[in-house]
Amino acid sequence: KLDRSGGIDLKSVKLATTRTLRRMEHIPRIMKQAGRGMAFVDHSAIRVYDQVRKVEGAVTVGDDTTAIVGDILYRFGIPVIGIIDGDRDVILENARMTPGSVIFTVRQDDVFGLTVFSKVFQDQSIIEESFKTVRERISAMIGDQLVREQEF
Repeated sequence: KLDRSGGIDLKSVKLATTRTLRRMEHIPRIMKQAGRGMAFVDHSAIRVYDQVRKVEGAVTVGDDTTAIVGDILYRFGIPVIGIIDGDRDVILENARMTPGSVIFTVRQDDVFGLTVFSKVFQDQSIIEESFKTVRERISAMIGDQLVREQEF
């Protein structure tokens, strides 16, 4: 997973741990943003701000990544298509999702996420396709991998 996100320089790493990112309820500030195209965020919520500037939506891979990125993008009114497998560590409780978002629970999010990245995104982190088109393409290819679909 680290190699797919560009690797990591172990000399500059800072290890920080926390039980959860947010422990209390809050009301987020919403700043609507209009954009085009879709971003792909694979197990790397830390780069979300760079990846999703001026996009219409994002595909996220990983339970906690989907929760964190979904909550961040909620502030911008950007929906997500989450690909998860149900092994969430609950790093962020009470995550919000923008209306129109969908989460697909599949058997193996890593494997299906790589398939989506290859076939839908053509190995690019941002594509010019619409949210609706990407969602339809993922729905068409999910087949027997689908365990559950949750809409927001």
